[in-house]
Amino acid sequence: MKKPPLKCINIKLLLTLLLSAGCTSSFAQKNINFLIATSPDPSLKTEMVFRKYDQSLLDKTQIYWLKFDLQNTEKFDQTYILYSGNKWGSAKIFNENTLLFPKEIIAGSLLPLDQRSYPSAITAFKIILEKNKMSTFYMQLKGNLSIYTPNIIDFKISTLEKFEQQDKKRFLLQFFFIGIIVIMALYNFVIYLSVRDISYLYYVISILGIGFYFFFYYGFGIELLWQNSPKWDIYAFAFIVPITNLARIYFTKSYLHLDKTFPLLNESLNIFSAFYLFIFCLALVCYTGNIDLLDLLVDLIGFLGTAVLSMMFLCGVIVWRKGYRPARYFTLANLILVLGGILFIIRELNWISDNSLTRYAVQYGVIAQVILFSLGLSSRLNQAQVKVTQMELDKERERKQLLEEQSQLLQQKVAEQTADLRELNHLKDKLLSIISHDLRNPLVSLDSFLNLLINHHERLTEHERMTLTQKARQSLSNLNQLLSNLLLWSRSQINQVVFNPQLIDIQSVIKSGIELHSLDIELKNIKIKTSVEKLKDIVVDAEMVDFIVRNLLGNAIKFSYKNGVIKIQVKQKDKGFVISVIDEGVGMTDEQIQKIATQKIIISTRGTAKEKGSGLGLILCREFVEIHGGSMEITSNKLTVVSCYLPIEELAC
Repeated sequence: MKKPPLKCINIKLLLTLLLSAGCTSSFAQKNINFLIATSPDPSLKTEMVFRKYDQSLLDKTQIYWLKFDLQNTEKFDQTYILYSGNKWGSAKIFNENTLLFPKEIIAGSLLPLDQRSYPSAITAFKIILEKNKMSTFYMQLKGNLSIYTPNIIDFKISTLEKFEQQDKKRFLLQFFFIGIIVIMALYNFVIYLSVRDISYLYYVISILGIGFYFFFYYGFGIELLWQNSPKWDIYAFAFIVPITNLARIYFTKSYLHLDKTFPLLNESLNIFSAFYLFIFCLALVCYTGNIDLLDLLVDLIGFLGTAVLSMMFLCGVIVWRKGYRPARYFTLANLILVLGGILFIIRELNWISDNSLTRYAVQYGVIAQVILFSLGLSSRLNQAQVKVTQMELDKERERKQLLEEQSQLLQQKVAEQTADLRELNHLKDKLLSIISHDLRNPLVSLDSFLNLLINHHERLTEHERMTLTQKARQSLSNLNQLLSNLLLWSRSQINQVVFNPQLIDIQSVIKSGIELHSLDIELKNIKIKTSVEKLKDIVVDAEMVDFIVRNLLGNAIKFSYKNGVIKIQVKQKDKGFVISVIDEGVGMTDEQIQKIATQKIIISTRGTAKEKGSGLGLILCREFVEIHGGSMEITSNKLTVVSCYLPIEELAC
């Protein structure tokens, strides 16, 4: 059975109301206005539109009163919802049963949700009408805040069931929209975690901000999250929108690489960022200080939002024209969003009428933007992956090239080390030869001389005993010299020779060397001549110089004939001095001189009295001279001259 329509009686003129109702003088206050209600739309039977006399904005400081009659023609009590498309700070409905209005029904955006007549984000009253009875109601409306000043006062009435069905549609539709936003945000956040591209993070923040704004805009905030915080519900937009658009600005800058490609556009967006920070701070001051600048905040956010959306579109066009392919998705997405956003903003500014297109245009634009942006980010990700793949290929080529170079270097080092090992093996063989033969011979000779002296002492003449003693002493001296050379040579091979410069007396060093070889000098009846210039502050390694002098002199004695002459000269040269040992002995070939200058060990040649050596003396002399930073020079013609130059100036202190 079809229900009969709810009847709505026209509101009487102000004068008639005042006279018939007998209202008290409080209704004649200057800030109270009574308005007339038009007849309901005969096609809907459920809508009442209350219009004021003129078209100027309503004043938030005034109180507006309306009177209307409602009749329930049903045969049972019926519950209705009387609601407005505009929000009011506070609203009350009184029944006409008494002029004192003892019973009231309240609603309004400034009330916590549980204190409202019907728990909804909009201004809504829950009214119960008795069956077959007409009731007269008075409505009191107050704006309280600057944003609650619409051009028109409109209310609609609907049964509770129908209203809840419409509200369920609102809930499902908006949660479907918010669900899309959340899914795309999670999708792009996962991409951000994998690629660590800051553009994705800015984009995630921006689309979450959009979803959160519409969550607030359609009343889910006060209905689901902050039921007891109506003040925050009123101011939330002034914080959500700046944060959202800041993320949108930084997404544009990073996605299009404006800092490198278009610095001027990048600086322009920085200016917009500064404006949004200002709005955020202004909103914070208003919220904490209870300052009503909400109307100004709405206008600033609206104008700035339009400018930012237009600027984003412009940036996309410019970068797209420069050949950056992902910018095409960015540009197309922003074109749709800009159109929808501008329609939504100018509707919020009350410049155009409220309809399904202007109300949902921005949401259509957001969905299109999310899809196109996701395509754009995927394209950008593909480009990045291609770039990463190319970089990996380049790295692989570089790695292979490096491996080849390292392989070649390794082969070269192996070859060098093989050569070194061969040389070391040769040195080892030579060293073993020296130890097994050159050391053994002096020991055998020494043992023989001592055996004769001990076991045949009675049979030997004094001259024979003296001769054997001298030969034993010479063998011991040769053995000592050989061991000393071997020790120093082994230390030099493992870099354990320590350079220790100190002040020395070169004359004392030469004298000590002559005394050490005195027996050999006496046996060969060699005459030693010295010529030493007076030098000051000779700072050298004393042990090394002593070794050089002893070995040069010992080598000269070894290859000198009996009754020969050896000259020892010390002369100043440049910033150092030269020690020269000159003999008249057998001399050296060019090949022998070359080996001394280049090799680490040489084969020793027997001396004029069949003396043996290790072949290490001159090699060590050369190394010790080089440690000093000097040089050794050998010439052999009629005379053999071995000269060692040792610098001293840089060591003096």
